[in-house]
Amino acid sequence: MVKQAGQNKRCIHCSSERTAVMSKWRYVFFMSTLPVIMAVILGWWMTSFFFIFIPAVIVLNSILASKKPPVIMCMDCRKETGRAARSA
Repeated sequence: MVKQAGQNKRCIHCSSERTAVMSKWRYVFFMSTLPVIMAVILGWWMTSFFFIFIPAVIVLNSILASKKPPVIMCMDCRKETGRAARSA
């Protein structure tokens, strides 16, 4: 998580200013790791056809990351808002 610099983002749950934002590239890395590993394993184990999916997974996740709002996490109450917010 990247600390906010200069932006006055407040937590919608507790109104705290201590928030952290997940960057686009960190989101792409976390969302692409498991599918890319699975494509490599399946490509090595079954057929090399699965290697075609590796660039597609990375490109699609980067497009999704740029379209969705960032994940904002409050450092005080630990609640998340944004694209990965869990419904509680």
